[in-house]
Amino acid sequence: MKRIILLSISVLFCCATLQLNAELSAEHQEKLEAILEAHFTAIPFDRLNIEKLYHYARDNKIGKRDLKQLKGQWTMQNWKRIWQVRINSIEDTPLESSSDPLIASGKKLPPEFVENDMWIRFYTQNRMGFDEVKFSNDEMAVMNLISSLAYVGGLDELPEQLLPYSNNLPPTQRDLLIARASNWVITTMGPGVGYDKYPGSSVSVWEPLVHSKNPMYRCIALNGISDAIPKHLQHLYTPWPSEEKRSIRDLSAHQKYELYKLYFEEESEPILQALYSCLSNLPISEPLSFLKSEFDRRSNELSIKEIDQIEALQSKVYDPFAPAAAPSETIKISPKLYAIQRLSEKIPGGEARIKNIPNEYKERMRQSKQNASIHLKVSHNQKEPTAAERIDARDFPSIFQAWNPAENLKNESKLKTEARHDLIFHAPDFFGLLWDTKPYGKATGFTKDSLEAGKNRRDNLLELNPNMIILCEIRYRDAHRSFLEEDSDWWWRDDKGQPKVGWEEGDYLLLDFSNPDYRKHVAQRAKAAVDSGVFDGVFLDWWMEDEDRLLLLQEVRAAIGEDALILVNANDRHSPKSASYINGHFMECYRSQGKKDWKRIEDALVWAEAHLREPRINCLETWYAKSREDLSLMRATTTLGLTRSNGYLLFADPNPLPTSDHLHDWYSFWDADLGKPISQGEQRADGSVLREFTKGYAVYNPPGETTTVTFTTPHRRYSNDAIAQTHEIEPLDGDIFIAISEMTKQTNGSAH
Repeated sequence: MKRIILLSISVLFCCATLQLNAELSAEHQEKLEAILEAHFTAIPFDRLNIEKLYHYARDNKIGKRDLKQLKGQWTMQNWKRIWQVRINSIEDTPLESSSDPLIASGKKLPPEFVENDMWIRFYTQNRMGFDEVKFSNDEMAVMNLISSLAYVGGLDELPEQLLPYSNNLPPTQRDLLIARASNWVITTMGPGVGYDKYPGSSVSVWEPLVHSKNPMYRCIALNGISDAIPKHLQHLYTPWPSEEKRSIRDLSAHQKYELYKLYFEEESEPILQALYSCLSNLPISEPLSFLKSEFDRRSNELSIKEIDQIEALQSKVYDPFAPAAAPSETIKISPKLYAIQRLSEKIPGGEARIKNIPNEYKERMRQSKQNASIHLKVSHNQKEPTAAERIDARDFPSIFQAWNPAENLKNESKLKTEARHDLIFHAPDFFGLLWDTKPYGKATGFTKDSLEAGKNRRDNLLELNPNMIILCEIRYRDAHRSFLEEDSDWWWRDDKGQPKVGWEEGDYLLLDFSNPDYRKHVAQRAKAAVDSGVFDGVFLDWWMEDEDRLLLLQEVRAAIGEDALILVNANDRHSPKSASYINGHFMECYRSQGKKDWKRIEDALVWAEAHLREPRINCLETWYAKSREDLSLMRATTTLGLTRSNGYLLFADPNPLPTSDHLHDWYSFWDADLGKPISQGEQRADGSVLREFTKGYAVYNPPGETTTVTFTTPHRRYSNDAIAQTHEIEPLDGDIFIAISEMTKQTNGSAH
């Protein structure tokens, strides 16, 4: 049930055990500390030590809290020593580009850094550069080290550790490694990104690095400043809902601007471009005059008046007003003009501060806005297929995303990976929507700007996957304590009047959905989600059929109408009293260890397919037993869903892991194309189930005996590419078989 997005670079927390309070013996503590030492000091970096830590903790029933506490204490005590061991092991030889006098003197960034650093690429080349950067083992080791410190104590100590290297010239391989690793950790663990309990670093700690002679360290400082918040505000930051965190960061705008001013004499063009972007995110008017003077200075310096000539000599960014689906109409503008435009939109009357902008640019900007407006009107007026039509149009297998994403497709954009899934449910802010009232639990609508952002997010997903279904999670059972005022009547309280704990790990409190006023409020929030135009329906977690939940369900259905979808988390239970109101069960099957478990799951899925409201969107999820490499369990889950339903499937991480729930890999097995089902699943004499599709067959074999399937013609087995008429399938496994006529069209690719 957890939904904290934990960017677990330091996977030392990965211990899948439910025992939480065991005292560590001296023997266990000594063994674990030895593994930690080996993990951090191994040269070259060896990821297998992570597995050793995990297995040792699991085998000795060491609780995750004990492991986390030990790891935190050990890291704090040994961080600086281990840092020296790792850094001193790195080859400290000059970069090839250091023969350039400008690079050797620190006036220009080395191309090795510009071309490969995630943060610089994000601001100077493309806005999706995060997923395209590769790291060496040494870089991963340093990132692991820095991120471990962030989890246990924050990043305030990092600038001090970097300072001894910051003036070294010419730049070396070691500087390159440190800079890339530091930028990655700062960016992925900064405020508003990832693990909410980590507040980022203070603003002021980065000032010494701003004066670095080595430009890569000046980049680190600029990145650190952009993600920092003042020390005296950090205690406010983490408990606040995500839509309010931006306002806290905005309070540090003037403090950040004072440090940004130290970059005004910077000569390295990529650093200047990153600076322009950082300035454009400050909601204060002071940067406008600097950006305006920069534009004038560079234009006069080059004796250029026409915007086309300016574009030819400066790095480009895309005009944000240009329609994404019409790239031929996209106008490119300079980073400085882009920053001026962004700031002028944030500051009331800011446009009046901008003088002498070329008329060509103003006219093209006006046309761009007009074209974008026309494009949006056309695209939004086109009739979109209904949810029922999109559900019917899918091919199979059909995979869904429960909150958190697939992690293994590193060379693919996050948007494209999300769009591989045919159904996604998540909280509104995942799709860009922000509630319009504070505290956000009282809201019954979304802010105007976020509604547009949400619609654009939906359009982008449907462009990649026209059959996707998008659902909004509506919280009704529990929520973070910031959801409502502390004295709200909608918290469920104990006999002493204190709010009851709902989900302790997430600091969630129970909500009183027996309160008629609160049930009405939940229904209004569900209606707001559906009316937003972003969602096809809503998702309700923690579903059981008590009287209060049934009353709530009736109000939600009445509020959102007959066509919107409702998905509930019923696990592997039946919901006969809810059946006429809901379109699907999210079957979060946390019990899947033996024959009885799999039989119960199969029966529950068959029942839901027969009794719930149409169109049906049943979502079957099971968890791995040992690792994500439990491929037979993945295939069993996939083929059970294929043969017993027209629903959606997922094979994911177990919830007891200390990482975010429902993270998963995307398996090549899911790339098979069976087409559409042409018959119901046929249960065979040995208990296995076979189902025919337009392009092949799916076979599920439950726990028990090996089964044999024989076709009239040779078929290719998708899991291993074996071609034969007869195939054997082990117990608790399954497979997909593609007809010979489809063989030239489909290939399984490399094994997972």
